[in-house]
Amino acid sequence: MKKFFACVFIMILFGLFCFFTGWTQIKVPSDSTGIVVSRLKGIDENVVQKGKFTFHKDFLLPSNATLLKFRNTPYNKDTTITGTLPSGDIIKGSTSYDFSYSFTISTEIHIDPENLLFLVKDNTIQDQTSYENYLKVVSEAIAQETAGFYLKNLETDAAFIPETVSIIDLYKKCRFNEKYPEIQIDAIALKESKIPDYELYKLIRSTFISDKSSSYKEVTE
Repeated sequence: MKKFFACVFIMILFGLFCFFTGWTQIKVPSDSTGIVVSRLKGIDENVVQKGKFTFHKDFLLPSNATLLKFRNTPYNKDTTITGTLPSGDIIKGSTSYDFSYSFTISTEIHIDPENLLFLVKDNTIQDQTSYENYLKVVSEAIAQETAGFYLKNLETDAAFIPETVSIIDLYKKCRFNEKYPEIQIDAIALKESKIPDYELYKLIRSTFISDKSSSYKEVTE
């Protein structure tokens, strides 16, 4: 009888060991998402996340599986885009006119667990460092394209006010959903801006081009 209970006890311990070894949910912090990669099966389709029970028997084989952990909190970044209007330094000459621009754009983005799995499969990200680098690159690209959208509209409409553009308008006009389908954009905000005088720039540029043309004709004649 003692041997029987001893065997039952050992089996229970072994069962608990197997259960906690394969129970992946408890191995991932509440603010993170986990993806299991095993030598035998590759990348598992079942993403490990808070509030969802997940068991991976891949861990029952020693050294067979690895659990990649990614913090899934929103990524916030302020990006400053600076530059000068085309030939702005040449056109202004020795005058005090300034045709430079500057936009400080704040972005908040995140990646859903399903899209995170896709990026791991695509080998775009491999760990937390590459994950954060990817978010940084995308955030800067979004800010760059947003600044480009502002400049394009300022060139054609002197009354255009960048601060009045909503995130929905930016999302549609810049086609962020097509360019970054794996990214969820939570916020895009213009924090600071320095906008050149486009009307003055166009006036001086037209005069500059006209003078250049006249000088060229005189030389050729």
